[in-house]
Amino acid sequence: MLTSRLEAGVHQWIAERRAQGYEVGYVDIARGGFPLSAHVVLTNPAMAMPANAPPLAWSAARLVVGVDPFQLRRLYIDSPGAHAFGVGRGLDQARYHAEARHLRVAQEIGEAASVITVRDLVLRPPAGAAQSETTTIARLDASIG
Repeated sequence: MLTSRLEAGVHQWIAERRAQGYEVGYVDIARGGFPLSAHVVLTNPAMAMPANAPPLAWSAARLVVGVDPFQLRRLYIDSPGAHAFGVGRGLDQARYHAEARHLRVAQEIGEAASVITVRDLVLRPPAGAAQSETTTIARLDASIG
């Protein structure tokens, strides 16, 4: 039941973003984790800003949205692994790639602030970029909001 409610919330969030003009998609969605956690896994999620906003896009291999059944007010989003970021539209789009061992956004439901934790993030510039250096972030802990 908890995973069903969580999945319904994910579908609602996607519908709200689409109504605002965002492009949001995924290949598959599945429930899991019970009884130690409750989560929804989106395979190949992707999102792009509305046409009237800066031309930014994001995609990942996997995104997990979940809650701890013992702390139901704490929502988390995990997305370790491969990510791609697009800047620009159409053929002019520059594609940046990243890989993270750990990437989590956590938020108390009803609160404005989110906590982001990242471990071993490697950022790669677009192919053919003038600056071809890879950037590595070993540890990032941030509070937003």
